[in-house]
Amino acid sequence: MPTIASKHAYLSNQNMKTLSLFAAVLCAIPLLGENGALNGRFSVDTAGHQIVFSQGNLQYNPSSAQWKFADNQNDFIGFDNANITDTYEGWIDLFSWGTGNQPAQLTKNDEFVDWGANIIENGGKADSIWRSLSYEEWQYMLFKRERAAELVAKGRVNGVNGLFLMPDDWDPNDTLCITDTPKYADNIIDSAQWMSWEEKGAVFLPACGCRLGKNVTNVYDECNYWADTTSFRRELRVTEDNSNSPIAIVYGSNLTVNLAMSVRLAQDYIDPLSVRQTCEEHREITSKYIRNGQLLIIRNNRTYNAQGIEIK
Repeated sequence: MPTIASKHAYLSNQNMKTLSLFAAVLCAIPLLGENGALNGRFSVDTAGHQIVFSQGNLQYNPSSAQWKFADNQNDFIGFDNANITDTYEGWIDLFSWGTGNQPAQLTKNDEFVDWGANIIENGGKADSIWRSLSYEEWQYMLFKRERAAELVAKGRVNGVNGLFLMPDDWDPNDTLCITDTPKYADNIIDSAQWMSWEEKGAVFLPACGCRLGKNVTNVYDECNYWADTTSFRRELRVTEDNSNSPIAIVYGSNLTVNLAMSVRLAQDYIDPLSVRQTCEEHREITSKYIRNGQLLIIRNNRTYNAQGIEIK
């Protein structure tokens, strides 16, 4: 999967026709805050490109084949993930690697299919406006961006253990938690404090555990999030084990083909003002519609999907 930097380099090198199409695609996608996106912005590379996170972890209902984001950042399914089948009527939120096209699969895909390629009911209702973060992006955001050590902390909110991520512009005077603690319980945040943080862009990754086949384990104890699109061996792992790094992007030596973990999607941040200005410039020559659940763009009598690929 291309990195944000490569995406921007690609766009900057294209002719005006390609840029116009890209603008048309932007105009067809709901603006920030209208599609399940949180308002905190996080740098993910040295060029300063930023992403925003979804409002909660990704969830799937097998019986209805429907995707959605959790209503709240600290919501998760937990032990009910053990009920996973193709016809299960409940929701699941622990997925094997790259199973964006086969979410009820108990083993990993042979090739990575991003969960963000799907239409997410409360995520804009268009395909491919969300994506997984790469290993390099997680690494940069957690450990290399400016003030990184001050912007990540383990803690507990509303009784749920997890990992706090503060946005780039976070005011250090607003941070009341200890950032280098190995224990979730060292940072217990009440509902009022969390509501204030969330309004200012804070992100929370709940400790959902993982699933091995149909055995769900380490719920409330471990944050296990897929952190790579090109390898089955990487994960974001957060534990209270003092013998290991308390927060790490690791090669999981115990990862097996039937391991399932949490997915938190993101999207590239684009200044809404620039999008609106560009949309005005292209309003008369571009139209959009939904066919069979897929967002399509019509420009100059040609049809394109949301990724800018022409549909014959």
